[in-house]
Amino acid sequence: MAITRKRYVKQHLKVKKFYGQSANAIYSQIWLALITYCLLRNTKSEHSVKLLT
Repeated sequence: MAITRKRYVKQHLKVKKFYGQSANAIYSQIWLALITYCLLRNTKSEHSVKLLT
């Protein structure tokens, strides 16, 4: 399960740079990227808008 989770994060979340050194900072940044991705997908599907993702 952990391997598929890592692969999903690498393929779908475009995190170019981690802004913190601690595990908590990286964890928070990945969660924010995941939330942003989900919001964009939801907006795209609800409004039939072509988004740059």
